[in-house]
Amino acid sequence: MSLSILGLGNLGTHRQNIFNHLDTLDESAKTRNKRNPGVYFAHEEGEITGGGSTTQGPISQRIKSLIKELGDSDVSVRFHASLALVEIGGEEAAPAAPALTKALSDSDAWVRINAAEALGRIGKEAASAIPALIKALGDNDVSVCISAAWALGEIGKEAASAVPALIKALGDSDASLRYNAAEALGKIGKEAASAVPELTKALGDSDTYVRINAARALGEIGKEAASAVPELTKALGDSDTYVRINAARALGEIGKEAASAIPALTKALSHSDVSVREKAAMALRKIESQ
Repeated sequence: MSLSILGLGNLGTHRQNIFNHLDTLDESAKTRNKRNPGVYFAHEEGEITGGGSTTQGPISQRIKSLIKELGDSDVSVRFHASLALVEIGGEEAAPAAPALTKALSDSDAWVRINAAEALGRIGKEAASAIPALIKALGDNDVSVCISAAWALGEIGKEAASAVPALIKALGDSDASLRYNAAEALGKIGKEAASAVPELTKALGDSDTYVRINAARALGEIGKEAASAVPELTKALGDSDTYVRINAARALGEIGKEAASAIPALTKALSHSDVSVREKAAMALRKIESQ
């Protein structure tokens, strides 16, 4: 499954969507963009390389310029600034977190998408944006919601206050949002224990990748996910190999409370896939050693 909106994992698709979006900008903006694209696709050793032209200089100076551009009245300028910050990411882009947080309320959906993704790329240093990202989970554009869920996961444990909103997102009709919500809950980890009932339910989701991330998240929560043991045991027989692998791992992380899964894990030792056999063996060792 392609994380189509999350260019971080599949940037090629994200870029194509971005270039398609340029067609919706006004003619003057498009003319200016053709002359000086301003879309920065790589940076190294303190320099940023732009699409079609090169802008060089200290990264900190460029970040300051991008922060200013995020507040520009021209949507094209804001769009390119937010995209550039997605590409830079990491601690270098951290000074832009307040401006990116404000950009989550931009009138343009793609600016909001890029702002959420840039905050996710910054990670823990963007923790101050958590309340705004939680609000963004309710955006009227589902692509913004997906990016916000992903960003909260990248911030990690510090985003524990987002758990109720992410639980709600697990019930959304959009599979990509459910997928990213489950992934985010797993990255938050033990602090997401209140999500166990909904994650357990998600093990039966119609979307394979939602089931994979639900099983993975339950494993990250660990012992507090003991109530999920019956459904995780059932997931050992899922049609997808990665669901089975993550279910076995989760049972091992739950430990002795997963003792009822021993017969099913023992059976999995004869599975045709070596990874399933390995995870089942590891789970049995963890359960039996406690």
